[in-house]
Amino acid sequence: MKASVIHLLDIALCAVVLRLIFGWLFEYRRLVRLLIAILSLLAVVYVVFRLSLPFASLLTVVLILPIAVIAFLSFLPELGRIYQSASRGNIFSFRRGSNPELIPVLKATLTELARKRKGALLVLERNDPVETLVTGGEEVDALVNKALIVSIFDPHCPRHDGAIVLKNDRIIRMGGVLPLATAEGADERYGTRHLAAIGLTELCDADVLVVSEERGVISHSRQGLITAVDPEQSEQVEEMLNSAMGVQTDRKHRRKPGALSLVLWIFALGLATLGSFSLEDIRKHFFANPVIVTSVETGIAFEGVAQNLFVDSQDTKQCRLTLRMPSNMILGQNILLVANLAGKPPGKMILNLNPTMVRNLPPGAEVETFEPERISFVLAEAKAFDINVEPARFIGLDPSLVIGQSTLQPAFVRAVVRDTKWKKSNTLRLTPISLAGIVKPGEYTFNASVDIPGSVQAEGGTGVPVVKVTVELLKR
Repeated sequence: MKASVIHLLDIALCAVVLRLIFGWLFEYRRLVRLLIAILSLLAVVYVVFRLSLPFASLLTVVLILPIAVIAFLSFLPELGRIYQSASRGNIFSFRRGSNPELIPVLKATLTELARKRKGALLVLERNDPVETLVTGGEEVDALVNKALIVSIFDPHCPRHDGAIVLKNDRIIRMGGVLPLATAEGADERYGTRHLAAIGLTELCDADVLVVSEERGVISHSRQGLITAVDPEQSEQVEEMLNSAMGVQTDRKHRRKPGALSLVLWIFALGLATLGSFSLEDIRKHFFANPVIVTSVETGIAFEGVAQNLFVDSQDTKQCRLTLRMPSNMILGQNILLVANLAGKPPGKMILNLNPTMVRNLPPGAEVETFEPERISFVLAEAKAFDINVEPARFIGLDPSLVIGQSTLQPAFVRAVVRDTKWKKSNTLRLTPISLAGIVKPGEYTFNASVDIPGSVQAEGGTGVPVVKVTVELLKR
């Protein structure tokens, strides 16, 4: 199949899916909070395991499932409403607003019912049909008017205990029975009417208006939530009706479902197109390149060696590493294999090499093999003793003079030796002393540095020791 056809199918499918998601997030605002909660939870889990926090990792493992279940159950009504809407074919549509001319009629009707303490239940149907959820009663077809509604909810009317269903500007059912919400955790002031209002709005996108027979207040239920207003507060009642019927008082911000749906379609189509054509670049940028196998030569070093110990008789000081790494990775020159000998006692040792010993390895590279796989050496004890210094050597002597007696002060160096092959009979040499420019006989004193090898260290770590040399020059 041609690449262009693949892209078209990919864009079409992704645009439909994205349009569904955007529509749900816009229509059911609590889903946005659910999405934010899920992303926040995933971010916390990522940080905890990325930083390897021990106790936090344990808590995360223990609590992640209960938290996820609680979050899912708390947003289950929204998911149920999405399913109910989709099952009725309302996949891409938005909540439709009602005729704003009905607001004064409903306001006067609800206010009078509240004043007369007549219980009432009015269902405002939106996108989701409610005929499968509202049972009983009678189907009617009448214009919404105050006198009719007040008479229906008169206690002498046979249908006054049920609900009336309003669709657009008409009454389509009276005396309907609504599904009840559970009373567990509900406000004790809520009666059957309020529980019925909550129960219905948990299952569909309808709005329900309730007039309390006992308290004389007007309530509005949407998406399983219910709020009450004082019928004496005219502005609050009108604001509640505007919200219930999807009417915005500000014309500039009045919801336009058709225009909004078009914007979401354009946004979904643009995002799907961008994703389809840029996916390969995204893969190249965020996903690793093909893995290659290479080798590198590295030195072997030691750390944690006790002050009185040293490494001796090491069989090899180099190791070849076989690495797996992305093809675009460049290895640095500072890769080093370091063995930690902290707490190791003196004696002969054989150490198996492992990837944790490799330092300065770039992220993404993995050590496969070592050559050799183990190293052997002796962890020996350093020895401190006096090392004799050889007689001084002189250069640049004037031909008219000869060297008589010379003395050293001191004649030895107290040092720590880290070499098992060093013998007590070994001596240290002085750097040559220049006598250039001296033409008169006499006694002269010079400071000469001791030439110390790397395995020998002057006791106390004072650096290069200095010996005072006194020499007698005689006339030839």
